Amino acid sequence: MRIITVNLISLFVLVGCSSLPKNSPEEFYEAKQAISAMERHDVDEIFPRLAKESKNTYEESLDLLNRYIATGALSTRDLAIKKADEAREMATETRLMTKAVQSWDRDYGEFRKASEAAPRVSKNSDLEDIQNHAFVSTIAFFESGDATQAVMNHKELSALTSLLSMDSRARVELTGYADPRGTMPQNRQLALERATKISQLLQESGISGDQIRVSSAGEVTHLSPKASDATLQLARKVEAKLTFNNSRNK
Repeated sequence: MRIITVNLISLFVLVGCSSLPKNSPEEFYEAKQAISAMERHDVDEIFPRLAKESKNTYEESLDLLNRYIATGALSTRDLAIKKADEAREMATETRLMTKAVQSWDRDYGEFRKASEAAPRVSKNSDLEDIQNHAFVSTIAFFESGDATQAVMNHKELSALTSLLSMDSRARVELTGYADPRGTMPQNRQLALERATKISQLLQESGISGDQIRVSSAGEVTHLSPKASDATLQLARKVEAKLTFNNSRNK
């Protein structure tokens, strides 16, 4: 993973605009700490939309707090606290998601583990280690309504490409997913386009289309459309399932 430069301008704006009034409720200090922790993990480079929404929600909570201070309306105070909690939750989830993506470079995924066994298997007929095992890994996350721009698990994609190249018995099924917003037909089509995008990347790397199958799982049904943006982000993905045929192609 490349070294990422911290966005000092956005950090300056955040600090400059987020000074808290004296004796603010505890929820605001917790939200500000969560935003600061999120910024330290370079989320603007990986999940920029979620980072921006977290900060905007925090600023909205401050506006409401200042309005409460000016008017004394308790309903405004309650709404301000609710917004601060939303900002804290969103910032925390976004930070944890960013850390997970950043860990892709140092943690061995299923395909990287499988690639250690593949050279031995490709040289002989002993499939004992992998013949009945399916290797599954998340390859990419996508933005809402999009099937072109993705946060890629580059090392897993590279390992998958190597496995498919080294052994003609290797097959991969790419399954696209969508979040539950939108209609079911739209989500099925969008999820399929996401899987197709990863298939295109593999074929551009020299993998035969005969080794690839694309499918759509449609929307992730256990999530509510009203779930947090960070939670919905995790639903917009492509998973790859790698298997090996038991007989070598002639």
